Amino acid sequence: MCLIAVLLINVIKTPDFFNITIRNGVLYGYVIDVINRASELVILAVGMTLVTAASGGQDISVGAVMAVAAAVCCQILSGGAASVTEYQNSLIIAVIAALLAAALCGAFNGFLVAKLNIQPMVATLILYTAGRGIAQLVTNGQITYIRVPSFQMAGGYIGKSPVPTPVLFAIVTVVIVALILKKTALGLYIESVGINGKAARLVGLNSTMIKFLTYVICGVLAGIAGLVASSRIYSADANNIGLNLEMDAILAVALGGNFLGGGKFSLIGSVIGAYTIQALTTTLYAMNVKADQLPVYKAIVVIIIVTLQSDVFKKFVANHRSKKFPLQQREVRNNETEKKMTSTGFLLLITIVLFFVMYAAGMVIFADKGFAKPQMFLNLFVSNAGLLVISCGLTIVMITGGIDISVGSVTALVCMVMADLMENKGVSAYVAVLAALLIGLAFGIVQGFLVTYMGIQPFIVTLAGMFFGRGMTAIIKYRHDLHQKRSIPEMGKLPFLHAIWFYKQKR
Repeated sequence: MCLIAVLLINVIKTPDFFNITIRNGVLYGYVIDVINRASELVILAVGMTLVTAASGGQDISVGAVMAVAAAVCCQILSGGAASVTEYQNSLIIAVIAALLAAALCGAFNGFLVAKLNIQPMVATLILYTAGRGIAQLVTNGQITYIRVPSFQMAGGYIGKSPVPTPVLFAIVTVVIVALILKKTALGLYIESVGINGKAARLVGLNSTMIKFLTYVICGVLAGIAGLVASSRIYSADANNIGLNLEMDAILAVALGGNFLGGGKFSLIGSVIGAYTIQALTTTLYAMNVKADQLPVYKAIVVIIIVTLQSDVFKKFVANHRSKKFPLQQREVRNNETEKKMTSTGFLLLITIVLFFVMYAAGMVIFADKGFAKPQMFLNLFVSNAGLLVISCGLTIVMITGGIDISVGSVTALVCMVMADLMENKGVSAYVAVLAALLIGLAFGIVQGFLVTYMGIQPFIVTLAGMFFGRGMTAIIKYRHDLHQKRSIPEMGKLPFLHAIWFYKQKR
């Protein structure tokens, strides 16, 4: 239904949306562009579906894994050079090495989740943060170009084939995974582990190995997507390959009707969800929406879609004569999917010990630079004051079993609003701070309502909030170029605003 609605909007906006022509033996058209551009997302969505079904969590590192695979492949092909016009090493060896690197990344995530019982979001956050840095190390911090026609085929066309090669990669991936799940018991095992891991173990299933295997598969598929993306631009760009695709992959799984808490899944549903997201993106670009503003509109559409798909809304429609939402019949999650991270005290102890060890090392290594002074220790709290405040709020959310990934975007938005009000509107610092707090409160109320009263998955709600916050920040930035008009004394009414002024002066 979501895909149909998006396509209808395209037909209204662009009457020739479904027109397909052949130019120079190649298929052209809006539909072809949507199918082609969604190929990497489709491949990622397949892997994300298996991970979600088995572990009840998501792998947010797939975008970074794409960058790692692309970096390994291009670095081997170039022999370390920044740009080559012929292979320095075998293409087969480069592809195998890239897929092995991606599989290793997946195995790392799988070990943390399946063996150590670390929450998937936390476990995959490691590679989400470090993956692109690893890719930068592989490529020596440069963009590696492979200007060889055979390398560009994976992102373009093979011979005289009118169908883009990425589409073929997506089709082959979906077919192979679907056949494996259908012809073997793996699909049933994944669903069983996701529904009730303890019961699965009691009947003889190795739930740890099954979870581990899904993360390895997800890593390999992310590697394939990275190779396709690298072929499109015939280079390895560690900063941009797969950027934010992990979020779209999770959305694809959700829009496909899959429960993000694990259990039964629909591979075809996730594929349709991926094409829905790409169709939405294409639609917004056709409506002349800027790339930086795109997340705002995407967030609005996503919230509308997931709200219409929520059980509460469906019950409300079925009982339209009732004035209250029938919240009492909400489905209860399985105790396995609700399992919290164990040994929290031990993990806290490790964190504390690691902090003091690193700080002591810094005192020894950088003693001549004043690192051992007490003020340096106090500066840690001053510099991370905002992070400490955000962590307190996020802790409360996580105690309830949820997650809020929009906090960074909300922070950026309120800072931009404060600066805009003081710089361009002549508003006092106190009023600007009050407005910022009201914006944060509004975000919390809206997201809290959607999660608690509408029964929408916290990750999806806050993901939309993240998109909306970043997009609104970009809109305000484009509408008003911030000029340094305020003086320090006026901003000094509130000491923490000095940081904003100093940052703007540096810019």
